[in-house]
Amino acid sequence: MLLSVVVLLPAVVGLVLVAVPRLPDAVASWTWLATTLVVAGLVAWTWWGFDPGGGVQYDVKVPWIPTVDASYHVASTACPCRCWR
Repeated sequence: MLLSVVVLLPAVVGLVLVAVPRLPDAVASWTWLATTLVVAGLVAWTWWGFDPGGGVQYDVKVPWIPTVDASYHVASTACPCRCWR
C-alpha cells in the first residue's frame, strides 16, 4: 500500500490542483510543496524499512480487469549492485 501512495499521491493532487478553478498561485505552490514533502517522507520510511536480503517487499497486487487478467501490481526488490552490501 505504501508504494501505491508514493506513486499515486502526486498524480491525484496534481489533478485536483488543475481541476480547481481560480486557485491562487501561492495555495497551489504550498499544496504541491506539502505533497512533495509527504512523498519524500514516505520514500525515506520505505527505504529505512527495506531489508536488502528480504526479496520482494511492499508488494501490492490488485485485480483490475479480470476478463483479461489485468492487474495493478507494484513492489520493491533488492538492488543487485554492491551498494547494499
